[in-house]
Amino acid sequence: MAGEAGKQRTVLLATEKAFAAGAVTKIESVVKAANYTLKKLENYKGKDDLLAAVEGADAMIIRSDIVDAAVLEKANQLKIVVRAGAGYDNIDLKACESKGVVAMNTPGQNANAVAELVFGMMIVSARNNFDGTSGFELVNREIAFYGFGAVARAVHKLAQGFGMKSFAYDPYIPADKIKEMGAEPVSSVAGLFEHQYVSLHVPLTDETKASINKALLSKMPKGGTLINTARVEVVHEADMLEVLSTRSDFCYLCDVAPKDIEPFKAAVGDKFGKRLIFTKKKMGAQTAEANDNAGVAAANQIVGFFEKGFEARHLEVSLADGCLEGSEKDLCISALSMLGSRRGRQQAASTLQEAVSQTTAQATRKSLAGTAKIYLALALDSQGQDLADGAEQALDLNNIRSVLQRMEDSIIFSLIERSQYRVNSAVYEPNHKPLGGFKLHELRSAGSNGCLGDWFIYQTECLHSQVRRYEHPTEYPFFGPLPEPSLGKNPGEVEKPVLATVPPTALVNQKLLEIYRTKMIPSLCEPGDDGNYGSTAVQDVHVVQTMATRIYYGLFVAESKFRSEREKATAMIKANDTDGLTAFITKPDVEKKNVQRVILKAKAFSQNIALDKPEESGPAMYKVNPEFIGLRSRMFCDKRRHHKHHGAGTLFEEYIMPLTKEVEVAYLLARLDEPQREVSAQDETDVDWVNPARK
Repeated sequence: MAGEAGKQRTVLLATEKAFAAGAVTKIESVVKAANYTLKKLENYKGKDDLLAAVEGADAMIIRSDIVDAAVLEKANQLKIVVRAGAGYDNIDLKACESKGVVAMNTPGQNANAVAELVFGMMIVSARNNFDGTSGFELVNREIAFYGFGAVARAVHKLAQGFGMKSFAYDPYIPADKIKEMGAEPVSSVAGLFEHQYVSLHVPLTDETKASINKALLSKMPKGGTLINTARVEVVHEADMLEVLSTRSDFCYLCDVAPKDIEPFKAAVGDKFGKRLIFTKKKMGAQTAEANDNAGVAAANQIVGFFEKGFEARHLEVSLADGCLEGSEKDLCISALSMLGSRRGRQQAASTLQEAVSQTTAQATRKSLAGTAKIYLALALDSQGQDLADGAEQALDLNNIRSVLQRMEDSIIFSLIERSQYRVNSAVYEPNHKPLGGFKLHELRSAGSNGCLGDWFIYQTECLHSQVRRYEHPTEYPFFGPLPEPSLGKNPGEVEKPVLATVPPTALVNQKLLEIYRTKMIPSLCEPGDDGNYGSTAVQDVHVVQTMATRIYYGLFVAESKFRSEREKATAMIKANDTDGLTAFITKPDVEKKNVQRVILKAKAFSQNIALDKPEESGPAMYKVNPEFIGLRSRMFCDKRRHHKHHGAGTLFEEYIMPLTKEVEVAYLLARLDEPQREVSAQDETDVDWVNPARK
C-alpha cells in the first residue's frame, strides 16, 4: 500500500528494448537500497513472457512496453507502474483505474536530449545536409515555441547561445513569466507563425490534433521551418504536403516520419534530408544520459510511492525535475517538511497553494494544486473548493467520489441543525403578518413568492456573489439579479473550462426548493410554530445551498462518463435517448452503497450519547431519523417523539439522487452543442500531465 514504509516489495523491470547495462546497475542500486527485490525481464520476445513475469510484482518499470488489461489482470499484486519516459501512450489508464493501479511517468528527464535533437535537425537543414552548397547561419534568426515546458525551455537556452531571439505562446504560463525566462510572449498560436522557426511542444488532444494546418503554415515568412518533436498527429498531413509542394522555401523537421513517407519525398524531390528531415523512429530521448535519468527516476518514484505516498513523491519529483525555481521551490521544500500530521497537511496545503501562484510550469501547477487539495480535503467546505485547475483532477472519479462523500457529511450536519426548530411554515408564506414590520424584498425572480425564506437566500447569495462563488461550475444561485464580484482575481490567472456550457434545463434550484419545503421539512421537523423564524431561515439557506452543490457536482460525473465513453454517449445524445442516458450514468450497486453509507453516518452524527453513564443511555435515540435521510422512513425513536413519517419518501434515494440524474442527463443532452477543449492523458514529450489513474 502507498505510504507504508518497510515492507518487502518486488519491482519488475520489464523492457522489450533493454536499458544500457549502466542504467540497469543504477536502477538496481536504488531498488536494493530500499531493501526491495529487482526482477528483470529484458529483451523478451513475446507478450506471454511479460504475462508470466508480472505475477507477484508490486511495481513495474517499463519503457515503450504495453501495459493493457491483460497484463493488469495477471498482475495480482501490482500497485504502481512507471514508464521511464514521457506520456502514457502504452499504458491502459482506464484498466489501471479499475484495478487501483497508479500509473506514472518520468517527465523532464529527456529535456536536454530532445533539445539537442531540435538543434541538430535545424543545423543539418540550414547547411543543406552538408552537401557542399552554401547554407545559412542560425545567429540572429527567430524561433517561436508553441508550449513552453521543460523541453521548450531547454531549446530556448540553446537558442540564446546561438544568438537567436525566442518567442513563446503557452496558455498556462502568464506572459510576464515567459518574459522573465528570456522569451518574448506571443498572444496567440497564429502569432507564432510570423517567425522563421516554429517548434512544437504541445500534447496530442482533440484541440491540437491536425491543428497545424495550411492557414498557419502559409503565414510563415520565407525560409519558414516547422520543427515537430511533439506528436506527428498534431500536424495536418494533407496541408503539410500541399505547403511543401507549393513552397520551395518551406522546411519540415520532424521526430517520427508519417506512416506513408513516399508522398512527402515526392513533394520535395532531391531536397529530402534538407528541406524535409524525418528520424527513423522517435529519437528525442534516445541518449545514454536520458535513458539513465529516466530509469533511475522511475526507480526513485516507486520507492517514494511505497515509502512516503503518492502525493509526497509528486512533490519530490517536481523539485527534482528542475521546473521549480526560487521562492516556489523553497515553498515546496517547506511543504514537504509539514506532512507529518493533519494540521501539518493543512499548513502544507496553504503553502503549496502559494507555490502554485508562483509556478510557471503547467503540469507542475496541476500537480501541486492537486496535492494541496488532497491535504486540505478534511478541512475544506465542499462549497468552496475550486476544481477547475485541471481536467484530470476535476474529472478523476476517485476524487469526485471523495468530494461527494464529504458533501454527504455537510448535508447531514445541516439537517441536524435545522431539525432543532419546528416546521415554522410562516418562513415560507408570503407577507406573513406575524412578521410584523419586517419588510420583505420583493423578488421578481421566477419561482419566488417574496417570503422570508427567499429573502434570506437572496441576501446570502448577494454576499456570496461578490466573492465569486457563482463562477464555480457547481454553484448556481436560486435568485437574481446578483451584484458583480468585487473580489479580484490573481494577476495573470488563467482559467480553463472543465465542463461544457450548462444548459438552463439542467438547473433544478426551484424544484429543489419546493421539495425541501413541502416534503423534506414536514418529515424532518416537529410540526407547529416556535417563533424562531430567523434561525430557521438561516439554517434553511445552508441546507439548500449544500444540497444544490452536491446535486450539481453530478456535472463532473456526467462529463467524466462522456469523455470515457464518448462514442456510446454521443450516439444516445444524437438520438435524444433520455432513458439510455439515465442508464448510462446509473450504477445501482454504487447508489445502494451510498445510501447505506449515509444511514450509518446519520446514525453516528445524530445519536445522543451519554458518556458519564453509558449503561443508562437506553435505546438509541437520534436527533434526526437516519433512515429518512437514507432509506424509506420507518418507525424510529428520538429524544422528542415516537411517530411514523407518512408519504415523505426518502431524502437521498428519492430526492437528491433523482435530481442529480436529472441535471446530468440535461447536461449530456446539450453536450454536443458546444464542444470544449479536452486534455488527453496522452502527453507530449515535455508535458508531465497529472496522472488520471491516481489511486
